[in-house]
Amino acid sequence: FFEDPWLHLGGTPSARGPYAFTLSVGVDGVSYPQQFTGTVKWPMPSFAAQGLPRAKVGQPYSAQLSGSNWSELGLIAGELPAGLSMDSSGEISGVPTAAGASQFMVTLSNPDYAPGLVLKSFIIFTDPAAPIFTDGVDPLEFQVGEPFSHTFTSDQEAEFSIRSGALPAGTSLTS
Repeated sequence: FFEDPWLHLGGTPSARGPYAFTLSVGVDGVSYPQQFTGTVKWPMPSFAAQGLPRAKVGQPYSAQLSGSNWSELGLIAGELPAGLSMDSSGEISGVPTAAGASQFMVTLSNPDYAPGLVLKSFIIFTDPAAPIFTDGVDPLEFQVGEPFSHTFTSDQEAEFSIRSGALPAGTSLTS
């Protein structure tokens, strides 16, 4: 029994589900009941603020999408990079097979919020694999006064250049 002209309901619901209660307001000895019914819902799902790391062709990749208040996660638009997949926990893993940018959209849902209500777009940039020298000769055998010839090859179309150091005196690079 409360004698103030107001009544405050507060707290933190601890369980999901229906509720029903009746409050009564008494004025001058007359009681006026009011029933309240509804459902305590899950909070709306949300994504954590995050970007995804870059991937590299041929290298194992792993990233975890994160959020709160969700029970289901799904890919609803776009595609992951070739060679990668996403499991039901939001872990993206695999070995990318092609360079490029892949944009996709993910939804979070729970029993009170249907898929498609909470969306986030992600991009994974996949860098090409580093080229590999395929000639297999190291060190190169130079001799003073003797002609020398060697062709460098790569497993990819590439542009060759000297990054540091200097060629032996009397030699040059040509393409």
